[in-house]
Amino acid sequence: MMNSRLKAILTITLGFAAALLAIWALNRWIVQPAFQKLEYAQALEDGARAGAAIRGELRQLGDGLGNWAEWDDAYAFAGDRDPAFVRSNLGDWRTLEKSSRLNFCLILSRDGRVLYSGGYDSDLGGDVTLPMVSGETPAILAILQPVLEREQALEGLLRTEHGLLLLVARPILNTHGAGPARGVLAFGRFLDAPLLRALAEQTKVAFELFAERDPRLSPAERDYLTTLRPGELMLRPGPDGGLFVYEALPDVTGKPVALIRTPIRQEISATARSTSRALVGTLGLIALALLLGGAYFSSRVKRDVKTGADAATWGTAALTVLIGLTLTAGIFLEFRQKSREALERRFELVAAERAGIIIEKFKGNLRDLDAVRRYYVGSESVSREEFRRFVMPILEYRNFQALEWIPRVAREQRAEFEAAARRDGLAGFQFTERDPEGRLVPAGDRDEYFPVYYLEPYTGNEAALGYSPDSIHPARGVALSRAWDSGQLTLTERYVLVQESAQRFSVLAFAPVYEVPEAARGVEERRRRLQGFVLGVIRIGDVVESTLINTQPQGLVLRLTDLSAPVERQPLYAWRPRAEAGQPGEHSPLAYRQDFPMADRIWRIEIHPTAVFIANNTDRLYRWVPGVGGLLTLLTTLYLFATVSQRRRAEALVEVRTAELQESERRYRQLFEANPEPMWVYDLETLAFLAVNDMAVHKYGYSRDEFLRMTITDVRPPEDVPRLLNHVARVTEDMDEAGIWRHRKRDGTVIDVEIVSHTLLYEGRKAELVLALDITERKRAMEALHASEQKLADILDNMLDAVYSLDMRSHTLLQTNPAISRIFGRPQQDFFANPLLYLDMVHPEDRELVERSASEILEQKEGEWIYRIIRPDGEVRWVSDRARLIADAQGRPLRVDCYFTDITARKR
Repeated sequence: MMNSRLKAILTITLGFAAALLAIWALNRWIVQPAFQKLEYAQALEDGARAGAAIRGELRQLGDGLGNWAEWDDAYAFAGDRDPAFVRSNLGDWRTLEKSSRLNFCLILSRDGRVLYSGGYDSDLGGDVTLPMVSGETPAILAILQPVLEREQALEGLLRTEHGLLLLVARPILNTHGAGPARGVLAFGRFLDAPLLRALAEQTKVAFELFAERDPRLSPAERDYLTTLRPGELMLRPGPDGGLFVYEALPDVTGKPVALIRTPIRQEISATARSTSRALVGTLGLIALALLLGGAYFSSRVKRDVKTGADAATWGTAALTVLIGLTLTAGIFLEFRQKSREALERRFELVAAERAGIIIEKFKGNLRDLDAVRRYYVGSESVSREEFRRFVMPILEYRNFQALEWIPRVAREQRAEFEAAARRDGLAGFQFTERDPEGRLVPAGDRDEYFPVYYLEPYTGNEAALGYSPDSIHPARGVALSRAWDSGQLTLTERYVLVQESAQRFSVLAFAPVYEVPEAARGVEERRRRLQGFVLGVIRIGDVVESTLINTQPQGLVLRLTDLSAPVERQPLYAWRPRAEAGQPGEHSPLAYRQDFPMADRIWRIEIHPTAVFIANNTDRLYRWVPGVGGLLTLLTTLYLFATVSQRRRAEALVEVRTAELQESERRYRQLFEANPEPMWVYDLETLAFLAVNDMAVHKYGYSRDEFLRMTITDVRPPEDVPRLLNHVARVTEDMDEAGIWRHRKRDGTVIDVEIVSHTLLYEGRKAELVLALDITERKRAMEALHASEQKLADILDNMLDAVYSLDMRSHTLLQTNPAISRIFGRPQQDFFANPLLYLDMVHPEDRELVERSASEILEQKEGEWIYRIIRPDGEVRWVSDRARLIADAQGRPLRVDCYFTDITARKR
């Protein structure tokens, strides 16, 4: 007895272990490599699309240049340099940027002289000048020499102080493409963040582009830039050890100048993991089916073979335990993985939100600083009191340590400036600097000074007033000079303020102010026309703490670093919630990182969760799985053990089930006869009716005997019989939803019916059971409904008012009509592509009204607003916007229905 039990348990255990090993081997050496290969192939395809998108922009730029380079007007300009050509074609750079997406244009004569050079980028503040095109012999001439010498096209990337530039150059020929070439025409477009975002959206690939000196590149990635051939796609480890697809992009000379980094999509890896888990689950289900089958067959063991029955019982119990424990372990691992994934999603969401708030706060500081700069540009002079009144509102809601005006003061003007400040009530004012011991002393004699002349707030920053270090100052002087030459807002590295007593880092933001800014296009002009700088002192800790001190949930550790600085001076600030100051948070593998431009520098924000965050956001229900699974396994084992051991009870149960089956057959027969819809059975070979129910007799008007002498073709109109025979010839053994047919009743009436049928064996003959639903009235109703809908559509199409129905949940456009195009001047399909397009067309002076209407409609449910719009052709029209909010039973917004009326004539 004992031997048979042990043998059964051992056999089941070994068999189950072999099945597990087979599944593991299949997953390890077949499934996972296949998915990994697919994942790598998808990544390479994504990388190829990213590179192709950039090359497509370059090709598009070249196509536009080709029209200009082979144009008689351009050919004439290269010969006579007529200013009218520039005025008529290159005089409005704002329009060129919008319509042609052009940021730079250069025209060289045959002998290499600059005939025209111009550029514009609204993101860079307007006019753009590249130093490489300045001077009698511009540096760019060496790059464009092949175009002049061999009259061949040139295209590629060009690294500039403003970032990467897509550059194409062509020889200037006449309209027929004939020469000789009179010079070179070059177009450029900045490969900046907005363009990269548009390309990423267009390709659906989250790629990144790095210039060769980008501080975000790791040492290994810098090596990739030098070793990869342009156009070559390679899988290589990234900065965090994960694999990325890399491609080097060449400059106009063919040398690598930028690196595309494309991540590997995680969807395929997730699918691979799901497939692996599905394999294990399939094993469990198959084993469970085998268990149930074994339990059944073991009950059929001969009653006099007690040993065999006992072995089957113990084998079943052993198999149940193995399956239960395996499923429990699988469910535990699955639930634990889902808990971790949920934590990761929650962390990513919260961290991204926090990072976005902080980044927007810092960028808001830069926008306010630029507003002060524009105030100076638009004023002939600004007094100390005027400066104070203008900046005090900014200081109230922005976290500036101070806002300052730093004028450019020549040596001979120093005494005059110091005396003027003392007359303003600043007794003892003088230009100061620090001596080698760090003490404030009067500034030494030099040609120029850049003192802190206006300063708000004064309290707490007294030591900074008059501070004018030498231009070689390691932080302040370098950034000041960079802003002076570039004309752009510039940031210093981290900096300890002269008035600071603790080791708290700040940054200084310089915004240059020029006399006649439009004329300060070149470096030399900027150096000559500089009037001074608006300086913003940003204490980094104050900005972060004021932003996050009261945010929920807590439990995040944040670090800010300056990637543009040397490694030892990169850390800017570290923040942790005060209540959790003693708890570690960096040991978690969870981390969020985002790089963002801060003026002319690249900053990085890193966020890690603390133990409190992990504890508050982790679902730990999976810990109950082992206990519950073990208990269920035990109960199942006991149940099946008892089931298999009670064979006689099972046999009795079979007899009962047989009787129930016979009763079920009788009931089904009764259901056929008493069904409220016509039903019949017909022979698939002869098409003769074999059986009909009472409703068929009643509905069609034939007696049962008449039906049994007929075939199914007798209840069809003659013209439908060929189609019927063709359909019957294709009948399969599955459920057949034959669709809608016409039937003819005994009195000749033709009705529409929907047929559902299924094949079966009826009294040994291959037949089909048919259910015929009379849909005549329903069909008529549908036709009437369609006519009504068509009539409504005709009404909408001919309305003078524009109808605009917006889904509040998905923010998609549900309905509009042609009047929207007549009023707004844009094609109707544009509004389906961008449901909020009409908001972009609102007159700037009315946008506050329209933005306020969004909250009013949520409160009042309906209303009317009158405002102006600007059509694409520049025409301003008045519209009446009547809107009504449609909500569900719980008051949740479902959609907004708007009716736009053109009231321009009434307003006039």
